Amino acid sequence: MKKLSVGVIMGGPSSEHEISLLTGRAFLKNLDCKAYRVRAIAISKKNEWSSDGKRVSPERALKGLDVALLALHGEFGEDGRLQALLEHHGLPYTGSGVVASALGMDKLASRSVFRAHGLFVPATAHFIRKEVRGGLGSIRQKIRASCGRHPWIIKPRSRGSSVGVSLVHSPQKLSGAVKAALRFEDNILAEEYLSGVEVTVPILERTPERPEALPLVEIRPRKSAFFDYKEKYSGEKGAEEIVPARIPKRLARRTIEAGLAAYRLLGCKGYARVDVICSRGRPYVLELNTLPGMTPVSLFPKSAQASGIAYSQLLDILIADALRQ
Repeated sequence: MKKLSVGVIMGGPSSEHEISLLTGRAFLKNLDCKAYRVRAIAISKKNEWSSDGKRVSPERALKGLDVALLALHGEFGEDGRLQALLEHHGLPYTGSGVVASALGMDKLASRSVFRAHGLFVPATAHFIRKEVRGGLGSIRQKIRASCGRHPWIIKPRSRGSSVGVSLVHSPQKLSGAVKAALRFEDNILAEEYLSGVEVTVPILERTPERPEALPLVEIRPRKSAFFDYKEKYSGEKGAEEIVPARIPKRLARRTIEAGLAAYRLLGCKGYARVDVICSRGRPYVLELNTLPGMTPVSLFPKSAQASGIAYSQLLDILIADALRQ
């Protein structure tokens, strides 16, 4: 039987470049060499492509592949642009399509969709760099009007892995938080801080167009007040990740329903991870990750393992789903 030619695409120009490389290496390590001919395709921070270590054009890197296994996160890799490029070349790829990827990456746009369809989302304010130049006084008023009194969460509008995210306990700390977010992009979100249990809903399509929720994962930061970058990627020193989440059955059921609804509303495919805060007895949808982290310490593979799906098996499922589309 002929082996499928699989290109693992990783890296990219995003702020999550290093995390993407970790995901890519995990893919390469766990792909079944008896079933696949594997090609490692790396994209540098300057958007330069290489195939198996040799500098090539994107067209050359993709030539002869049967499917692309996407290990990218963040801008370019997760926002629909790479997906559009692959569709232009007629190459099947893992994960969601162009529109769902773009919506998932844009927290403001996706929350508008979720809210319009009855899902709970945090109260949110949006502002841009130009407004900040006019002084923080009007920004504070805008945040208070939308999000109420502090504490607030300040974050870039379209970044993942909690880069540029700050918890602001007082208005005096707003300036530093805004500067931290502006290092990554010109569009900033402020949202109400919801005290509760952070839970993620991993979603997988083992059969076509039948997404199912894998076991919920509860996230308990050890040192930080929220699930920040250090808590995510510090291994045993990072956040405690508990599978299944220790929340009441009724709330767990509502959380799963909210995660599946978010997945369907954006038109996702293959797999995704929906991040939720369970607060005030409700699941508040924070964001949807169309290419969730798949490093050895990531939430999605941990949940899959808890449901009896080994890492290599999970990759087989993602590839089979890509080839069906």
